[in-house]
Amino acid sequence: MSVVKIEKLQDVVRDYVRGTVLSQQTVRLTAPGENYGSVLLKLDIKVRDGDKEEEIHAVAKCVPPNKSIREIFNTKATFPNEIAWYTTIIPTMIKFQRDNGVEDVIDCFPKFYGARTSLDPEETIDEHGLILLENLAETGYRNENRYVGFDLSTSQSIIKNLAAFHSIPIAIKLRNLELFETNIKKFLYGFENVGQVEPEVKQIFEAPLRVMEEITELAHLIPRVKKGMAVNAFVISDVREPWATTLHHDFWMNNIMVKPGDPPKSAIIDLQTTVYGSFATDLVFFLMTSVEISVAEQHLGNLIDTYYEEFIRNLRQLKVDTEIFNREAFMKELNVAAAGQLPHCIFFAVVMCAEKKNAQDTTTEEYNHMKNLKEMSGEDTVRHRRRYRFIVEQFAKRNWI
Repeated sequence: MSVVKIEKLQDVVRDYVRGTVLSQQTVRLTAPGENYGSVLLKLDIKVRDGDKEEEIHAVAKCVPPNKSIREIFNTKATFPNEIAWYTTIIPTMIKFQRDNGVEDVIDCFPKFYGARTSLDPEETIDEHGLILLENLAETGYRNENRYVGFDLSTSQSIIKNLAAFHSIPIAIKLRNLELFETNIKKFLYGFENVGQVEPEVKQIFEAPLRVMEEITELAHLIPRVKKGMAVNAFVISDVREPWATTLHHDFWMNNIMVKPGDPPKSAIIDLQTTVYGSFATDLVFFLMTSVEISVAEQHLGNLIDTYYEEFIRNLRQLKVDTEIFNREAFMKELNVAAAGQLPHCIFFAVVMCAEKKNAQDTTTEEYNHMKNLKEMSGEDTVRHRRRYRFIVEQFAKRNWI
């Protein structure tokens, strides 16, 4: 994709950036294969406000030009909903915290500089749709190596942010249902039935299953694996209250940026796949796909404890009676939700362990998403085998399969 000037940029940033746009520079931000649901551009904007000039370092998240990608990600619904996260949902969460005397409000999202769905007022969405966000890399944030995973201290930071991401909306739901329905839940739709959009997705599991059958340590678990893989984890169906909340639904390494420090900081990005579902889906998916394997093997229980403690702390700050969220009920919900996550985790193990050199450019109209995924699923590396083994052994150990 050739990088072109963003048309009418001044109109996009008008309500969020003071001053007049003097110039803009854009370059492609991510390499082919590192982002599927959108095109990301590095955007540097020079702005003048009176006698003062400043440069704003932003990321422009653009509507994908590939038609098949737009259909798979249901862009006509998910793109406007992602905009609503920055214009409505996040401000609602922060205001609710402040109204209840919370000083350490949620702070794990990039700054928002404006958005649009199209240039044509008659169109719901077109190729000119974009979301402008702070370029976190300019402030020291980075994406970690997806072949390795997050270390312990970074995983703890991420887990705490995830607990806030889930618990604050639950508190709003319980204390002000009308506010929750109008400012949060109405935007949590559009990606809950992705499994119905991709009926061929089961074919992607054939090659990984053959690999798992060759791993000696997993031989006795293969019948349980096959049964667990038969579940469609991409479709959100059963929603159990009061545990249902804002579900990121794609909470893995590529959608989390970290800033080294003591303690490290983390940021949640890419909110286009959010739906209404169980907190446990995000939690299990993150632990299985994105934590360094040696760390998870030693500290998985402690990380779950960290999540629960932060979850309860947030609810109590927001004056929610936590009796119904006792530890026994929490573990029950965790185990029920986890039972359907094996195919979801294996699917992303395929993606995160794939060779980067084989990645295809998703912005071309010739790109075929299912063909690319099937080719990736056939890869068999030490990374794949180690992650498959870890996931299966953890699911078996905890009776999730």
